Amino acid sequence: MIMDASALPPSFTTGEVPAICVAYTAASFELPADLILAILKTEGGRVGMESRNVNGTFDIGPMQINTTWLPVLKIHGITREALRDDGCLNVWVGGWILKSAMSSASMWWRGVGRYHSSTMRAGRDLNGAYAQRVWGHMQSINKLEVNWWVIPGLEPELAIELTNPSTTPAIDDESRKQEK
Repeated sequence: MIMDASALPPSFTTGEVPAICVAYTAASFELPADLILAILKTEGGRVGMESRNVNGTFDIGPMQINTTWLPVLKIHGITREALRDDGCLNVWVGGWILKSAMSSASMWWRGVGRYHSSTMRAGRDLNGAYAQRVWGHMQSINKLEVNWWVIPGLEPELAIELTNPSTTPAIDDESRKQEK
């Protein structure tokens, strides 16, 4: 039972990004599904959407993947149009970028912030602020009364658990001190 669907990203609740796409991406990159949902919510993108940035680049689709990634994606046969118009592909590419950012970061949440930005602007740590917004959305998602998301067409025992606390890394006091 969902008490407040507004905690979920619009692209997810409208079916633009099916649950199986989030589950597949989470499994492919060993990421918590609720983290992917929280990034979708934070980014606020939709299938077919492009958002212009102040630096002239664009963010594309549900995960708002920046056009600076297009040269790398082109090598793998992924076009701008496919990234924009295929919600599952967009989420999968976003998962790949997220996992790469997290693997290169010294701390888990710093990597989440790097999904958005790895730069400083006017002395402000943009990735720290982004990670805090993602954390807030993740907490909202985890408060929903949804323990299992059953994917149509799959047997109930193959349902995807989206809110499994054991897949979310603990943040200890020492990590919090290092973040500050």
